[in-house]
This record gives sequence, structure tokens and C-alpha cells, in this order.
Amino acid sequence: MTDAKVLREVRSFPTTTRGLLELADWLREEGCTHAAMESTGVYWMPVWHALENE
Repeated sequence: MTDAKVLREVRSFPTTTRGLLELADWLREEGCTHAAMESTGVYWMPVWHALENE
């Protein structure tokens, strides 16, 4: 058993291309390898496109 702690940080990003690229940069810098999101309507598409190659 490890003593790993869960850290939580909340940030908000605009849904512009620039904002989504900033999101991708932040996730990469934090070492995030997986992300989950709710696919409501077509709103998930720009986020997926910004993150798919990361």
C-alpha cells in the first residue's frame, strides 16, 4: 500500500482554439495521460480535437 495523495486543482479554460490549446499544455505539463468528458451534443468535438494528439 502506498501513501499516495490525491491532489485536486480546478482551472477554467475558454472554448476558443487558444483556450483549448492552453488546456492541452496544462494537462501535458501535469503529466496527465487520460481525460474523460461528457459527450453532450457536439460540444465535445473541439475539445477532443485539441487533445487527441497529446
